[in-house]
Amino acid sequence: MNFLEPGSHELIQRRQQAKLDFLLSENRSLKQENDLLLLTLQKYRTNQLNEIFSFEIQQLNQQVTSLKEQLTHSQVQAFLNLQLSQQIEAFYLDLVHEQEDKILEQRRIIHDKEYTIQQQEKNNTVLNDGVAVKCKDLLQLNEISLKLHNEIEHLKNELLKHNQYIQHYQVKIKQLNNENSTYKFELLKFRKALRNQVTFRKVKESLMNEYEQDLSDTELSSFSNNGQSTTETRQINTSISTQKCHELERYKKLFEQQVTTNHILQGEYNKIYKQNQQLLVTNERLCMNSQTQNKKLEKLKNEIIYLEQFWQASLNNTTNQIIKYSITYPDESKLLLLQRSQSCKQLEYSESTEMKEFKNYLLQLHRELYSKNRKILISRCVSEPPRFRQIKLTKKKKHLKEQHQGQQAQDLSMIHKKDLSQLSECIF
Repeated sequence: MNFLEPGSHELIQRRQQAKLDFLLSENRSLKQENDLLLLTLQKYRTNQLNEIFSFEIQQLNQQVTSLKEQLTHSQVQAFLNLQLSQQIEAFYLDLVHEQEDKILEQRRIIHDKEYTIQQQEKNNTVLNDGVAVKCKDLLQLNEISLKLHNEIEHLKNELLKHNQYIQHYQVKIKQLNNENSTYKFELLKFRKALRNQVTFRKVKESLMNEYEQDLSDTELSSFSNNGQSTTETRQINTSISTQKCHELERYKKLFEQQVTTNHILQGEYNKIYKQNQQLLVTNERLCMNSQTQNKKLEKLKNEIIYLEQFWQASLNNTTNQIIKYSITYPDESKLLLLQRSQSCKQLEYSESTEMKEFKNYLLQLHRELYSKNRKILISRCVSEPPRFRQIKLTKKKKHLKEQHQGQQAQDLSMIHKKDLSQLSECIF
């Protein structure tokens, strides 16, 4: 049954033992290289991730601080606007209350005079002018009768005077009622005029003319205080009118200043609101970019886990084959240990080109993820307008997806080729 000679059988065993030793040395070297690669990849990842996240966190903190400052500035401006508007409203309310108080005083005076007139009419039943009265003196005239007659005539004359005064004051009451209606109408005009600058001038001129013409207040004061002269009352009225004109001009200037400040503040508020919206859009885009980067990192982790599992499976297969061979040929394995060791020392280990290419490919992928081009893209996103940013981002995402899909296909083809070559070497 032994067709082969003992020398040829020993040569075959030596060759097999040398191959097994060579494969063991290769497996050890591959394990060491895998460990080194894992350590380097972990360190490189952690350092770069920390740098990138720290840079992004600093940028976000700066943006948040700037937004807070802008918000505080806008809130202060809004608070100032509210205070100014409240002061203006209080001022106009005070003016309205003052004018209403004046109207109430005039009404009170009118009611008092009407009440006095009514009492005089009740006490004195006097005939109107143009009425003739015939009296017949049947008694003889005496001193007492003469005195009574004289007193009666004197009272009649006084009653006539009082009637004239009453008629005069009735006319004045009608005038005052008309003036009250005009004052109410003018108040409405005054409120509208404060809003319109063109009508403000017209109202000012009309007030000046009316204060010069209307002297009803002076006549009432002369009725209450007969000692005062008309010249003094006119001077007082002119001084009051000038003071009111000055006050109106001052209030007009204040109103114009407040209107200009309100316009300026509204413009600044609109600018700040637009900037806030732009910053929110940029923040959302930065968050989207960070999410895409995290997804790519997870894909790389899954690929590395797949490669580790593949290497472990290949190592287990080779170890199982070696154990089976040692079990089937125990004596030959013991005899040829020394020869295998000498042959392994003579052989020189040379790393395959495929392994080198695979290592370089992994390093390139890792560098592309955290290259400077991404930082340039982030800076452009902050400076460019939103519409152009969206267009560029969509184009770049499509381009990156196409590149990633092509690279994955190439990687899988390279891995399958390597697996087949290594399995074939292990089997043979």
